[in-house]
Amino acid sequence: QRAGNDTAGADERRSLRVPVAVITGTNGKTTTTRLVARIARHAGVCSGATSTDGLVIDGDVVDRGDWTGPGGARTVLRDRRVEVALLETARGGLLRRGLATVGVDVALVTNVSDDHLGEWGIGSVAEMAEAKLLVAAAVRPGGRLVVFDDREALGGGLEPQRRTDGVLTAVLARVACAGEILRYRADGCSDVDLAAVDGGGGGDGDGTGGRVAVVG
Repeated sequence: QRAGNDTAGADERRSLRVPVAVITGTNGKTTTTRLVARIARHAGVCSGATSTDGLVIDGDVVDRGDWTGPGGARTVLRDRRVEVALLETARGGLLRRGLATVGVDVALVTNVSDDHLGEWGIGSVAEMAEAKLLVAAAVRPGGRLVVFDDREALGGGLEPQRRTDGVLTAVLARVACAGEILRYRADGCSDVDLAAVDGGGGGDGDGTGGRVAVVG
């Protein structure tokens, strides 16, 4: 294991539990966090969001800077205004401190690529995938792990320089997760097709289980 868990302080949630999502990946973490926070605000839901841009509660910037570690998670989870917590989780924080919280409802891995190799002992895309997929251990039973489907056969719409030729999917097959695994892909389809398979592995022939969301 590359990292343990530093959850004792960060996971001091009040008795009224709020939904929690952790968001990681090589690219798109902050964009996704801000997008979901915006959606929540327009839906009338108060979100607490942490990212490399800062710490934001209900659209108001509390502090700027990198808040992707346990300190940001702690601040959001202790704020009584927050109705949903959106926690960007960076590779460095995972490897230095472990998971910022556990028992989350959703963990998202946007993608992996060869960006930032050579840092924190990560020398390959496969090792990067292993680091990012540490968030699977944070997902509660009944929660969801959402992972980009990077298999070449299904990723025709992905730019060649961003393809990982199934590395993330291969590592995912070795990952234990208490929740349901969902995978998504963008390949030029005009609709969304959720094909249900069993969650025990082998349902769609690659041993990862879960469902595949085809996003056009």
